[in-house]
Amino acid sequence: MPRPSLALLALISAGGPLALNIIVPSLPGIATALGVSYSAVQLLLTVYLLAFGGFQLVVGPLADRIGRRATLQLGLLVFIASSAGGLFASSIELLTVVRVGQAFGACTLMLVPRAIVRDSYPGAEAVRAMAFIAMVMSVGPALSPVIGGVGEELVNWRFGFGFCVVLGIVLLVWLSISLIETRVIEATGHPNWRELLRRYRSLLRNRAFLGNTLVLSMMTGCFFAWVSAAPALFAFRYAISPGEFGAIMLTISIGFVIGTFAAARAARFVSMERMMVWGAVAVACSMVLLVSAAFVDSPIYYVAVMLSYSISNGFVYPTSISGATAVDPRIAGAASAFMGFIQLIIGTFASAIAGAFAGASPVSLIAVCVVCGLLTPVCLLLIPKAKG
Repeated sequence: MPRPSLALLALISAGGPLALNIIVPSLPGIATALGVSYSAVQLLLTVYLLAFGGFQLVVGPLADRIGRRATLQLGLLVFIASSAGGLFASSIELLTVVRVGQAFGACTLMLVPRAIVRDSYPGAEAVRAMAFIAMVMSVGPALSPVIGGVGEELVNWRFGFGFCVVLGIVLLVWLSISLIETRVIEATGHPNWRELLRRYRSLLRNRAFLGNTLVLSMMTGCFFAWVSAAPALFAFRYAISPGEFGAIMLTISIGFVIGTFAAARAARFVSMERMMVWGAVAVACSMVLLVSAAFVDSPIYYVAVMLSYSISNGFVYPTSISGATAVDPRIAGAASAFMGFIQLIIGTFASAIAGAFAGASPVSLIAVCVVCGLLTPVCLLLIPKAKG
């Protein structure tokens, strides 16, 4: 059976973070155009994240029930229609509805490719495939603010929504022409919803699933805390401008690209379990080094530590996803969804704590990062050791 195009799956996966971040530079312009406060416009990001988290519990089971291809087509249709709505929305209320629709579409774009990789690639090949997808996907949040900002200057704040429409149409046509169905078809036919729910509950009792999920969630909790607290810290303590901080975030994103590229190469020679241990321990060490930032008191030191963390992240991300979605190929979609949901819950909690005390002091940022970083390798203990 021919395998799906990794280039297509990678571009599909990049659509989710792109849709989140592409309007960030345009938030002030949206507030001015619609005559609302900046805090009201910020809800467009909050609503997107909340909707994205909730829709994960719907999209995963849907992909297992009706198939990967059909779920992606549905998600892209909703994504295109919602983004088109952003071109004509005349109030903040309508724009909020648009963002909910975008979140559903983006959720399918993020989750279903993971299940397709698990359907199509065994063992180390799945790790290499996920590493490639993660590498391409990381370009989305890195470049989308640039696309949105330049587009607003050339056109207006609606440019980002128009870009999403064009991207969605291109992906839908490409997908419809070339992507085959990869879902595991059972000899007994489609299971009913009761049987599906029973299988989903079994994931929460599966140590391999929980271990891989918590490793990924604790690791990304560090990044959620950084995104929440670092902008205020850098602005108030070091007088770093938003543009300069954007360059810092791009630098850290490059570290993730380097890490996933290295992981894809290492997967040919090193076991998935060993790469997980290396990456998780490196994450913990990086976060322990962050403690010294309180004494070094230099923005360059923060960037160096987070770059080290980001490279380590590149080793853990593809291996943890491959491990979690491999526990039951019949419900790889649900496994991907549950994993993403737990990851978002822990990340949001870390973000809330770090952000609540952000400002001139780095204490809250360092504390949350150290706790999440140290718990990353600890959660490896939940994963059963491979036999032999």
